Amino acid sequence: MDSVRIAIFTETYYPTPDGVSHYLRDIRDALIQEGHEVLLFSLTGEKSPNVYVIRGLPIPFYRQYRFPILIFPFGIFFRAKKFRPDVVHIHSPFFMGTVGTMVARFLKVPLVASFHTDFSQMRDSIHWPFKDFLFNLSFGYNKYLYSFSNTIICPSNHAVELARSYGMHPLSEIPLFVDTDRYSPGSESKEKILLFVGRITVDKGVYSVLELAKSLSSTGYRITICGTGPEEKGVASYISDHSLDGLVDFRGYVSEKEKIDLMRKAEFFVYPASADTFGISVLESLSCGTPAIVPARFPLHGYGNGDSGLIKSDFSNPDSIIRQISEIHNDPGRYRSLSTAASKFAEESFGVREHTHSLVSIYESLVRQRVERDM
Repeated sequence: MDSVRIAIFTETYYPTPDGVSHYLRDIRDALIQEGHEVLLFSLTGEKSPNVYVIRGLPIPFYRQYRFPILIFPFGIFFRAKKFRPDVVHIHSPFFMGTVGTMVARFLKVPLVASFHTDFSQMRDSIHWPFKDFLFNLSFGYNKYLYSFSNTIICPSNHAVELARSYGMHPLSEIPLFVDTDRYSPGSESKEKILLFVGRITVDKGVYSVLELAKSLSSTGYRITICGTGPEEKGVASYISDHSLDGLVDFRGYVSEKEKIDLMRKAEFFVYPASADTFGISVLESLSCGTPAIVPARFPLHGYGNGDSGLIKSDFSNPDSIIRQISEIHNDPGRYRSLSTAASKFAEESFGVREHTHSLVSIYESLVRQRVERDM
């Protein structure tokens, strides 16, 4: 096929501060540059040509996300029918994923779903009444909705195993990518900063990062935490209660330019999350030449030849991590090797072109199957 028309449905789009929104901006641009047509529907983000953002209200306790004002948005069906997509791709199992599934079935076109986030791991960060019931209900609905998909795309082998354990199928693995032109090593010297960038939630391990701060007083290191999420007040209280103001700089949401600048000058990136399906912010830091301290079971360990700039650590033992950091800092040659390996790993293993071609290959295969079935 010369060109594929793709309708994308998502709860979140750029510049909403999360990994999915940034990924969708980049993959949308890449698909268009390859000559494909993309129409995107979202509950958040900036409107632009062929990006339709429906009206919604902020979700209490998680205000970067929204819920719709109109339960059944007829305008989406009208625009999707006029667009005549070859394939529909949903990126969440919630409202927009439901609408996308309905559109695909109504138009009788293939449906692709992406398994970006293990939502079952987020319950500790949501402080709602009856949250266990709501999480169990939503998780069951996730599996039900994705059962209509012709294929479910997972960003790592770890995510494939996770989705399979939940009974999801059929599954396809396509690792994510990083824009190595934007995320590149800087020329400035490194500072003694441990950087965390991510959603401020329990499952991302932000409190494990704060535990590290208790052991930093005599090392000269500082911790910078960037991101937004339901644990912002909890993090601020933790810093105050443990007198960590001089050791922890909690910046909240930062722009992409600020994030890249921080990744370039930080000596280490710290990311304790054990439930991630990929870890895009870790890959971004590696691409900037900043080694990343991550758990032993982290999805990115499954790629490359082991020379990646990833440092396996035990976050249940903060003192051991501080010793690791100090040993590497005191060996400049080892640090330079880690930094070089990090940027090389990102550039050689996670290119946008490879990701785009893999995605289009799946689209084209499903479209051909549909045509052959209808003949």
